[in-house]
This record gives sequence, structure tokens and C-alpha cells, in this order.
Amino acid sequence: MNFKKTAYAASKGKVIALIKASYDWENTEGFIADGVVRPDVFEQQPLRILCILAESYGYGGGDMPDIEDQDVDQMITRDEWRLMRGLLSSKLETASILQTALTKVAWLNIKKASNRTASTRLDPVLVAQHARQNRIILSEQIDSIAADLTIVLGKVTFGVLHEINLLGPETKRGLKGKIQATGLGSHVLELSHPGYHAHWSYDAIYNNYETICSQMDWFGKC
Repeated sequence: MNFKKTAYAASKGKVIALIKASYDWENTEGFIADGVVRPDVFEQQPLRILCILAESYGYGGGDMPDIEDQDVDQMITRDEWRLMRGLLSSKLETASILQTALTKVAWLNIKKASNRTASTRLDPVLVAQHARQNRIILSEQIDSIAADLTIVLGKVTFGVLHEINLLGPETKRGLKGKIQATGLGSHVLELSHPGYHAHWSYDAIYNNYETICSQMDWFGKC
């Protein structure tokens, strides 16, 4: 796939304008300008990865943080980091490794408006509604990011993206954990939502890594 940071920057400006026109974000719902974390770094990657999730949390009305302006050590909350440390048996040096990894990928949320409630329980109906509403925005983002591999996190997220035809003409449902060719020169992989802790243990993460490298023939590049 062919990512160009100059073209991406122009596309991102268009995306932000579309999001602002779609939500009463200044008065009710904030949103994060998601996408490529560090375009300079992403452009240099031999294998580019995009992760797609359902929604973001914790941004109030009027807030519009840009993912490119976020400190990578602040992209994981304190409580999330405590959990991650337990799952990964982390040492202090692990933080640096994880933060570096964050700079090499792109992240998108289907639901652009931040969840205003304290609950983090995903509402499938609401996610589907926002996916259909944001189809043009999501299509623009996916095209401009031009990832070699898109990792879709969660059955709900994968299902609605498949429904609105954003995962490629050859992508099928029901193949969780198996990398699929999209028919567009790229690949897609469905994995469990990060909230399913049993599927994100140290062993599971490493197994996912081995699966990706093996199925994509990336062992010489990972």
C-alpha cells in the first residue's frame, strides 16, 4: 500500500471538517481527531498497521484533541496501564517499548463523538448507527492511511464495518483470528476487543504476533 504523509495531511483536514459538520461537538460531544499517530514514523514503516475500535471515552463537549499531539505515555490511562502491567508482567522498560510501538501505527474509532457517560459498556446499536453515519468519513480515513494490515478489534466493530462494505470485497465474516486478503491489495484481521482480558494475556499477544508474521510472511521483517 502507498501511504504519503502530504496526501494524508490534506485528507485529515477534510475529515476533521466532516466530523465537525456531523456532530454538535462544541456543545455536547467532544471527539478525538484520530488516525496516524506519527505520520513521519508511519511513512517509514515497511509494514503499516491500522487498528480500528468502536469508540473513545473521556472527552467533554468542546474538546477536540488531535492524536498527533498526544504524548504516547498519556495514550494509556493510569488504570489501563496497571491492568496492562499485570497482563504483561511488565517491568519499567516495557513502558518505553509499548510507547514506541504506539508511534508506528494508526488508530481509528468508528464512533467519532466521545462517550459522555461514565459507563464503558459498548452499545452495539449505537456503534452501528454511528458507523452508517460516518461511512464517508471512515472510508476517507481508511483510504488515506493505506495500511498493509487492518486489525479490527471486536466482533461488533468488524460486523458493522463489513456491513457497510469498508473491509474490501473479498473479506468474510466468521473468520476471527485469520488474516484475510481484502481484494484491494491489503489484508484484514479480526481480533477480540481489548476488554476481553483472557484474549490479551502475554501468551495470547505473542501468539497473535506469530500468527500475523506467519500468515503475512513477515518473519523477515517483524
